Amino acid sequence: MEANTDRGSSRIIENEVSSHNSTCSVVIEGIKLEMVILETRLLNTIKENKSDICSLKFKVKDLEGVIRHQDDAIIKLSEDNLILKSKLSSFENLTYKVICHDHDHDHDHVNNERANESASTTQVNDQFHWIPRQRPTD
Repeated sequence: MEANTDRGSSRIIENEVSSHNSTCSVVIEGIKLEMVILETRLLNTIKENKSDICSLKFKVKDLEGVIRHQDDAIIKLSEDNLILKSKLSSFENLTYKVICHDHDHDHDHVNNERANESASTTQVNDQFHWIPRQRPTD
């Protein structure tokens, strides 16, 4: 009887172990399926990230080109600005010289005209013996 009991309990244990093995196999298969799903999602995310990285690298190169172009434009504008400042300074100096020369010339011209007017008046007076009229006194 003991042998039967040992055989019976060993069958019970085998059944329980077999049942647990089946349950474990089902759980393991479920985990494997979840891993395949997660691995697929991960690979898709990695592909998207690689694509985004390539796109960003292209945009960076494009922006670097734009920046270089803007830098060149800034340098050109700075050079043009220096040229215009130089021309403006030369023009200001020339204008100042012309104004000073005209002022001196006008001053000399006015003095010459006054001297000429005075000489002309004297000549006319001498020719016609003009004597300035005196006002009558009351």
